[in-house]
Amino acid sequence: DKILDGAVKGSVINVGGQLLSEPNKFNYKTHFGRQFSCRYVQGEKRFIVTARLFLVGKRQYQFTFMMRESMYDERLAAKYLNSFQLVEPENDDPPVPRAKF
Repeated sequence: DKILDGAVKGSVINVGGQLLSEPNKFNYKTHFGRQFSCRYVQGEKRFIVTARLFLVGKRQYQFTFMMRESMYDERLAAKYLNSFQLVEPENDDPPVPRAKF
């Protein structure tokens, strides 16, 4: 819970956003997650961001939908976010950088 709650907080802070409501606990199969929405302002433009965060083993995944606030459609956000599937990684080892210097 602490990891997911911290990830939500960090995501909102990183864009200078404002949470619209408390994050919802969200599960996809056996994976724990959070869903949240926040308002994000860039200059004169206002956006609504809806995101889902999940823990799969030692990895964290985030799926994000963003749309101008004046056009925001909750059903479209749900359709987009529901289009993703989580799969178990072959192993839980951290990724290895591919670049060689």
